[in-house]
Amino acid sequence: MHFMNRKGMEKLKLRGKSSLLVLTVSFIVLVLALSGCFLLPAPTVHFVAPTSINVSAYPVDQPITFKWAGSSSNLEYTLSISKAGSAPVVLLNKSSLTSFATSIATPGVYTAKIVAKDKTTGKEGIANTQFDVTSIKILNTTTLFGTSTVNVKWESVDGKSYTYLYSIDGKTWTATTATSVTFTKLPDDNYTFQVKIKDSYVPAAIYKFQVLTAGPTLSVAVSDRTAGGFYGMGSHPQGRFAKLSWTSNQGNLLNSIYVKFYKYVKDPTTGLYVRRRLAINPTTDTWEMLPATATFYDQPFYVIDATKYNNMIISATGYASIPIYDLSGNELYIPPFELGSPYAIIWFPVNSLGNMGSNTWALFTLSARYSNDNMPQMYVSYDKTTVATNGTFTAYVDVPNVTAYASGTHGIINDPVDHTDITSNNGLMYTQFSLAIAKGLKIDKVTFPNMVSGKVNLSNYTYDATNGILTVYRGFVDPTAGATAATSATDIAVEVQCTVPSTYVGSLAYVGLIYEGNFAAEGYSNLNPVFKDNSNKIIDGIVTVPVITGISVASSQSM
Repeated sequence: MHFMNRKGMEKLKLRGKSSLLVLTVSFIVLVLALSGCFLLPAPTVHFVAPTSINVSAYPVDQPITFKWAGSSSNLEYTLSISKAGSAPVVLLNKSSLTSFATSIATPGVYTAKIVAKDKTTGKEGIANTQFDVTSIKILNTTTLFGTSTVNVKWESVDGKSYTYLYSIDGKTWTATTATSVTFTKLPDDNYTFQVKIKDSYVPAAIYKFQVLTAGPTLSVAVSDRTAGGFYGMGSHPQGRFAKLSWTSNQGNLLNSIYVKFYKYVKDPTTGLYVRRRLAINPTTDTWEMLPATATFYDQPFYVIDATKYNNMIISATGYASIPIYDLSGNELYIPPFELGSPYAIIWFPVNSLGNMGSNTWALFTLSARYSNDNMPQMYVSYDKTTVATNGTFTAYVDVPNVTAYASGTHGIINDPVDHTDITSNNGLMYTQFSLAIAKGLKIDKVTFPNMVSGKVNLSNYTYDATNGILTVYRGFVDPTAGATAATSATDIAVEVQCTVPSTYVGSLAYVGLIYEGNFAAEGYSNLNPVFKDNSNKIIDGIVTVPVITGISVASSQSM
């Protein structure tokens, strides 16, 4: 028989106590975790309405909507209301709703209580809010006034006549037996009007409103080649196109903008530029210059609908991107502006209250480094205008004058104001662009004609079938051993041959040049056409036309 000595017995007892301690702690932790009390906070809840920051006085028998928000989706809510001296009334019990509407027939000061209970742990969060129920109903429905004179009307819900006390600042109360009051010469500000029955416990009715007699101010930005130019077209100051955008200090209250147009012409005697007034011929939609003796009042105003537009594109080759209206409401189009001539627009903003703000000016000069005959461009064309189902068509990305423009120095040829804008490039080395392919089309073939003679013309493409985006990559490098340089060149960057399947849905098929704005929602951020020279320098001023046009699709039986 083996006997354990005293030291061994002590070790055994100690080991046994440790095991028992660990087991006890583990059991306690398990119990706490299972009971939902172990490191789990109570939920929180708060009232969204009514609160002290919104109207908290309600007429009797009128709808009151309670809204609240909790800290978890695993909560059930109990809503109750109480009046001083009365027992709480439960309106909603153990519900997942986060709003509840009711009405109260008795005036007084009430407290709403919302209890949020976690359905797993049983823990609760509580919020309270106070609101008033009054027997007075404010009849005004407008809360924003563009005049300093404001008339407030109210009525007693029971139809009886009373002596009322009203206040607009919460300090000075005025007695009246009337049911309306007119305030005059109110400065622009936010106001809280209160009215109550004299010698009554009934809470005051509350009406909050704003006086805004000031008109809006307008900030107008004109794009240029170096600061957010329109698709990189043209050159400084604004290129052949310019984007005019505007913002107002009154935000969505901006309703319309009254504008007048001016052109600066050189006085033959002094050689100085003088400002002349312009008008739009409503029959031909062309500019007319008013006589030099014309005054501001002789010149017509035109109106821009600022509720629909916050920018417009003006052009040297076509009408502006948005319509304008004369004071009779007739729709007009802003004609093209002459290259090289300075222009100005004066803007008078008007808000939805009818108040006009101070005017501002926008000056611009459309200019270019080339004439229409040698303009470097990139656009899409087709080999036909109609295609049958099961038929094919070819789309071409045309790049006339691009190769020539990429080799040389170009200054503004028709800008009498600023001759400092000069660009210089040493030949086309790389271009990248993306095409939108109509969903449902089948791409049969992608062909890359030579673009640059004397260079090795490299090419590749990727196709995102999900979004219908075909991205083309072209490179042009000096020949090395085993590489063959092109002996001729075309003005075509790529040819895309497509078939229109019999299952194709739609009356138009298209292959269009795009930029990232078309597909920003799909996560694209670099679909703009890119041109670089042999020094890896951006070639600026090439006119890209990211406008998607299509060809008609007809059934094979009708062809």
